[in-house]
Amino acid sequence: WKYGYLRDNDVKNFQSKLKSSDLSTPLIHMPYLPNIASPVDETYGKSVEALTAELIRSSILTIPYVVTHVGSHLGSGKPRGMKRVISACNNALEKSPSNTMILLENTAGTKNSVGSTFEDLKAIINNIEQKDRVGICLDTCHAFAAGYDLRTKQDVNITMQLFDDVLGINLLKA
Repeated sequence: WKYGYLRDNDVKNFQSKLKSSDLSTPLIHMPYLPNIASPVDETYGKSVEALTAELIRSSILTIPYVVTHVGSHLGSGKPRGMKRVISACNNALEKSPSNTMILLENTAGTKNSVGSTFEDLKAIINNIEQKDRVGICLDTCHAFAAGYDLRTKQDVNITMQLFDDVLGINLLKA
C-alpha cells in the first residue's frame, strides 16, 4: 500500500528519457493489490487512495492514462461492486484535478469479478461524473476468457464491432 513520492529530479529524468524513447503514449498500471469494487471498507478506502495517488503521480509525470482493474465484489453482488467502482472513480477523479484518465481494464469473468462484459463497463462509465476522464484498456486475454471470441481475424472484427456498438470505439485507449 505504500509508494514513494516523486522528487523533482525523478520527474525531470523520466520526462527526458521519455522524450528520447520511441514511446508515444506511456501509461501507468495500478498495482494488483487495490480492489475498487471491494465491500471491505478498509480495502476499499486504501484502494481509492491508491487510485487517487496514481492519478496525481501520472499528472506530475505527464502520463495520460492510469489503468486499473475493475475488481471483485467478493460475494457482495455485482450491483454493489459496480456502485463501489463508480464511487471510487468519482472520488479519485474529483481529488486529482488533471487531464489524466482512468482506463478501466476488463476482467476475465471469474467468480465475483466486476467488469467482464462490455455492458458492465458501459454501465459503470454511464455513472461516472467526469466521463471525459474515463476510457477502456481492453485486455484481450481477459476478454477471451470472458467469452469474447478472438481466435480469427473475423472473430476479432465481430468482437470489436460489438465493443463499438456497446461502448464506442473512441473509449478504447489501450
